[in-house]
Amino acid sequence: MARKISLYVDVPAVGQTLNFLVPGSMKVGNIIDLIVKIIHEEFHGIQAKKRGLMLVDTKNKVILNKNFNCLELDIHDGSNLMLM
Repeated sequence: MARKISLYVDVPAVGQTLNFLVPGSMKVGNIIDLIVKIIHEEFHGIQAKKRGLMLVDTKNKVILNKNFNCLELDIHDGSNLMLM
């Protein structure tokens, strides 16, 4: 079973920091897709297009490569990210 990682993602479009539990093997691009899907379902009226969105590690001020997974990028439980 894949190890799950708890991420805190600041989503300025909704003015909240949301917590996501994702497999460590999930690619950043798929995490972005998941976040957009949840925003569409939970925050009616918010329109977010996946194209051009990125996740930023707020501690290191680094844009995360969409082709790598959390473990490859040393993203771990409690990491703080921002959806931009």
